[in-house]
Amino acid sequence: MNHGCRRARNHVGDRRHRLYLAHNVRRQQRLKVAELRVEADRELWGHMRVARPTRLEPPESKGPLTPKEAEGLYGEMTTWYFEGGNGMLLPHDTREMYLTAKSRLGRYATQGDGAAAEEGRRRMRELSLLRSQMKSDLDIYGDPYFGLRADDGEFIEASGLDRLRWGRPWYRWASSPQYWLGRIGRRRAARRGSAPSS
Repeated sequence: MNHGCRRARNHVGDRRHRLYLAHNVRRQQRLKVAELRVEADRELWGHMRVARPTRLEPPESKGPLTPKEAEGLYGEMTTWYFEGGNGMLLPHDTREMYLTAKSRLGRYATQGDGAAAEEGRRRMRELSLLRSQMKSDLDIYGDPYFGLRADDGEFIEASGLDRLRWGRPWYRWASSPQYWLGRIGRRRAARRGSAPSS
């Protein structure tokens, strides 16, 4: 009987040891992926310098992103995504926002010289939102450099994200009455939309 207890204790101790090792390996793997993500994000951030918001202000006053610049940036972003597997490192929400921003950037690039300046400003704004999303992935929180505008919500939702939760740590949106009221309103609207018409 004593021999059986000792064997059971050894078995439990062995399982704990294996669980600890497995957890440690997963933790080291997450740290390695995080290091790779920081490097990949820094490279993408550098590519987006052409769409920096400061180009609209003095002393630069270069004006909004042009279709030709958008075409070049679109190519750089595409190369970045596939080079070295950088696209695999993007979390789901950031990947969706990245793909939406890049798609809109590509459509703007094909408009040529006849494109409106406001369209170039809009693409710059969407890339700023993408950079803020990248910062939040790395837990570099803080208030965005800008407040959200009405058309920002459209872009965020087109990316498949909730505009009331976007760019905010969970403890901020979870305590926000706006979030919960918006959620209730969307549920009610969905119920009304799915109810059979009489």
